[in-house]
Amino acid sequence: MKCKVTIIAAIVFVSASAYAQNVGINSTGANPNNSAMLDVVSSNKGMLVPRVQLTATNAPAPITSPATSLLIYNIAAAGGGSTAVTPGYYYNAGTAGAPNWKRISTDGDHWKIDGNSGTVAGTNFLGTTDAQHLDFRTNNTNKMRIMNSTYPTIGIGTSFPVTNLSGNSAVLHVHDGGASVGSQLILSTHATTNNSRVGLVNFASTQTTNNRVVSSIESYLTAASGTNASGDLRFFTNNNNTLQEKFRIGTTEAVFNEQSIDYDFRVESNGDVNALFVNGGTNRVGIGLNGPSTKLEVSSSGGDAIYGHGTNVGAYVGYETNFTFGAPVQTIQGSGLWAANPSAGYTSIYAQSTGSATVAASINYSTVWIPSYNYGIYGGNLTPSASYSYMSYTSNANSDLKRGVTAFAEYTGTNTTGVTLGSFNIGDGNNGPGIGAYNVGFSNSESAFGSYHEGVGGGAGYYAYVADDLSNRKITGTGSVSEIIPTENHGRITLTCPESPEYWYQDYYTVELVNGKGHLDLDPILADIVVIDEENPIRIFATPQNMLYFNGVTTLNQSKSGVDLVELNGGRNSGTLQVQVVVKPKTNYGEGRFSQAQGPSWAKDLSLPDAKTSNQNRAERPNEIFEWPADWKVYGYEEKAKEFYEKSLKSEANMPKK
Repeated sequence: MKCKVTIIAAIVFVSASAYAQNVGINSTGANPNNSAMLDVVSSNKGMLVPRVQLTATNAPAPITSPATSLLIYNIAAAGGGSTAVTPGYYYNAGTAGAPNWKRISTDGDHWKIDGNSGTVAGTNFLGTTDAQHLDFRTNNTNKMRIMNSTYPTIGIGTSFPVTNLSGNSAVLHVHDGGASVGSQLILSTHATTNNSRVGLVNFASTQTTNNRVVSSIESYLTAASGTNASGDLRFFTNNNNTLQEKFRIGTTEAVFNEQSIDYDFRVESNGDVNALFVNGGTNRVGIGLNGPSTKLEVSSSGGDAIYGHGTNVGAYVGYETNFTFGAPVQTIQGSGLWAANPSAGYTSIYAQSTGSATVAASINYSTVWIPSYNYGIYGGNLTPSASYSYMSYTSNANSDLKRGVTAFAEYTGTNTTGVTLGSFNIGDGNNGPGIGAYNVGFSNSESAFGSYHEGVGGGAGYYAYVADDLSNRKITGTGSVSEIIPTENHGRITLTCPESPEYWYQDYYTVELVNGKGHLDLDPILADIVVIDEENPIRIFATPQNMLYFNGVTTLNQSKSGVDLVELNGGRNSGTLQVQVVVKPKTNYGEGRFSQAQGPSWAKDLSLPDAKTSNQNRAERPNEIFEWPADWKVYGYEEKAKEFYEKSLKSEANMPKK
């Protein structure tokens, strides 16, 4: 019965010639299309292909030896991974022995050029299900590849993105496609107002439940005009879920820590982890260390710390290099400050205090050795000083001591055998003369003194002026003038000069007395420098030798060159007289007796006191007091003296250089 039905159906629906090469199935008896082996036509029915349940894309079951191109409909999902099957039409793209079932796509399982709808995230995807790369092309040229790798690796413009630069990590590699023009990654904005963000790159630790931004790079528009624009680049890092800007590159400057937060900055070099360190909390900078104790601290770890120089001068701060100088050679292990000026017109070190300063421009301090030491070697034609000081006072209100140099030495111990020296000077002339101290006092008035000395101990205190131009004396002071003679048997004995209310010269002569008469001729040099007249006679003190009955002498016939000596009372002794002569010097002649002197140098006024004896005439006749002309006027080297005082001293005061 079943076979019969089948035969009838074939007769009814199949219209075919016994010799035909194709088959047509229809209800009209029309011939099949010549291009089709099987032509099925119906207006209200479809064609039902065999429905089977595949197990995998690479398994034949449930069909035995499926032929290539065999078409079936899979009714259920099965398998897993890349060989899984889902409900739908499949055809065998393989062979009977090695089937490869390919699913025929429908609207729901392929990506269309005009977009898809009804997709489910996590279920639908664009990509591969096997271990193959994914390529994207334009004009049949590969422009992007997503690599089949352990970590996400994407190449744009290259089919071989670099994966070995930073170890195991995700990679986005942008290449110029072999054009050798470089690559660009552009983040842009449509905004034109200042401080608009142009682009942002975030670095984050992301998981299913959170999005933790670790750092970011942002760019902001700072100025826009027409087709021109300016902007900056800002770098942020996350600190306890707060993004903080750490570095900004602007159009005119690059700024670290723009937000002024407590953030340290460190630069590391090869061998120095703290080549540069900025402490954001203390606002201090360290070079060579990470804990600067001042605004700027440099640690060189045994080498020279800082070297600054121009074209003609240079200086080291923290100089650790050994250096030598002088003759004999002296070696210094290093120096806190080392400066040099090999060019003319430059100085090695210059310090200045101005304005409201109340402290010296330069201070040297030591607890172990000499605070200041100067050493000079000069082979030129001038005579520069090893140390030079110049002080210019401009205030009329200051009447205290105005000092070019002040030296103070203090001893605070208990040993009473030593000597404390305020100044110690040595002049070693070798084969020439040497002067330990050379002092010159200048003044437009007569109040000029070469030097001043004062001793203040347990007594009343004594002072002395040397080269006293005020009273025309080489030495003026309190106390006596004495000589110390060291003797073996008597100790150091003191001999004191006689003092006089007025100035006298003394000389000693030997005069032969014959029959009570003799003549004394003054030394012509002495006669030339003294005053001899009726008011100022030659004073004679005669001591006879071997004349037991000598009556004494009187003077007769006094002249400027000598005087006659005649024995008193008609005596006619003959013999030798030892004669002391006292005469009046021209020096300071006219100042009178008991001339007034100046007080200590620290007194407010160095002028002479008003008190005076009756014969003093300095106030009434100041021009009548005799003064010898200066040495350079007498011997004709006035121009040389002027050059010495004005050029060697005055010019040095204005500019201490060659």
